Amino acid sequence: MTSPPPSGEHGERGGRPRLWDRIALIRWFKSSLPGRISAVFLLAAIVTVAGLLYVTPRLESSLIEPREQSVKQTLALGLAAAPVLAYATGEGGVPAQPTDYPTVLQSVFGFGLFRNGQSRGLGSSAQRVVLYELTGDPKRPSMRDLSPDVQERASSIARRAAVSRRRIEGITSVGGVPRIEAARRFNINAAQPDGSFRNYRLVLSVWQDVDDVQRTVEIARQRIIVAGIGGASIALILGVWVTTRLTRRIRALEAGARKVARGDFTAQFRGEGSLELARLARALDEMQRQLAELETARRRFIATASHELRTPLSTLQGFLELLEDQNLDPERRHEFVMHASQQAQRLSKLASDLLDLSRLDVGSVTVKRAPVDVGLLLEGLLTEFRVAGANHASLLRREIDPRAETALVDGDRVLQLLRALVNNALTHTPAGTNITVGARRRGSRVEFTVADDGPGIPAELIRDIFEAFVTSDETRGSGLGLAIGRELARRMQGDLTVASEPGSTVFTLSLPA
Repeated sequence: MTSPPPSGEHGERGGRPRLWDRIALIRWFKSSLPGRISAVFLLAAIVTVAGLLYVTPRLESSLIEPREQSVKQTLALGLAAAPVLAYATGEGGVPAQPTDYPTVLQSVFGFGLFRNGQSRGLGSSAQRVVLYELTGDPKRPSMRDLSPDVQERASSIARRAAVSRRRIEGITSVGGVPRIEAARRFNINAAQPDGSFRNYRLVLSVWQDVDDVQRTVEIARQRIIVAGIGGASIALILGVWVTTRLTRRIRALEAGARKVARGDFTAQFRGEGSLELARLARALDEMQRQLAELETARRRFIATASHELRTPLSTLQGFLELLEDQNLDPERRHEFVMHASQQAQRLSKLASDLLDLSRLDVGSVTVKRAPVDVGLLLEGLLTEFRVAGANHASLLRREIDPRAETALVDGDRVLQLLRALVNNALTHTPAGTNITVGARRRGSRVEFTVADDGPGIPAELIRDIFEAFVTSDETRGSGLGLAIGRELARRMQGDLTVASEPGSTVFTLSLPA
């Protein structure tokens, strides 16, 4: 019985995917690189359109506000002029006649400032000024337009002002045409022809059409929406196009990487059209080159190791088969046993060296630095090889720089490496070769040297001398000692080098100290 996938894998609960995860387009936006980049393009376009739509109300407000202020100013000027002109008569100082009732009120209100229903002097020529007389019930008065030429029904703003003691203002619509309007009720005592005064209840209304503003804003809004939809579409198409080209190149690089993963090192990585992809392609090429070198080295190592192991095993098997002969004399049998023992020792040394090399490769060898008496270290090394040196008729000596008497190194690892170098010198030089072990300071580093006055290393071996299984005498070594030595030196943040010429070979171990 298979267990359900974890909830985090599909964004689900109870093993069922969310609704939006079932929609292919949303899955594409969420899971693929083209989808995500396209979503960013689309989101940027949507945010831009939303910002523009947010701006349009402010545009409308900025266009209407000056007209609103102008309408208010006209109304305020008219209301301020009414008390001053309350005692005026008709035009030219002639008392108005009762039949000239609108003229009386117009003259009272400013000597024809809004003649023919047009504001003249109080505001913009685009404004309309209307005077209404209130009669009847104060709570529900009748309203009569006193304009001589333009008669219209009172707007909702004017009707509200008729029953209010404060100014009423706002945007209203009359006949489907929007306008900004301000109105206020006031009382005035107007002069009569007989010299008496009559109290009038009046409403002054000032308004101006704003349909042009709304048309402008609506056009702007429509264009913004159209531009936004077009921009979002273009952004989406552009995002898909860009990311499709990008992913095509990435997939080509992915295909090449998969070939390398299968062991095919002939893949070609191209990153045209993008600096980043070009860098990635170069990195993949470098990775492929190094992997190819490692694979070649691995195969060569396996082949060489197999050969090196097969040789002593075959020899050992041959001697063991010879020892099965019952007719061998004791002297001959002893000789075969000695040869078999030597091959067994060689096989054991080879296995030990391979194990050391593998430990260095995986980094399981630890380095512990501590103050070391270099003189005692080298004296102990020479003591170990005194018998071997005597058998080789070699003179072993040491040379120590006074500044290098103490060093901060891993004494055990240094001794292990120097031991291998001295043993290498005794193994691969003729009898009577002198060997010198030394130490000296160079700045912040200490250098240990093992030098001999033997015939030197052949020039064709110098370049590969530190590679595994490279040896000048296959009968007397596995060719792993120097490879282990260099790797061990690098683990100690140092290096192992060699300089050789006829009559002199010097191995130098340089370490931070």
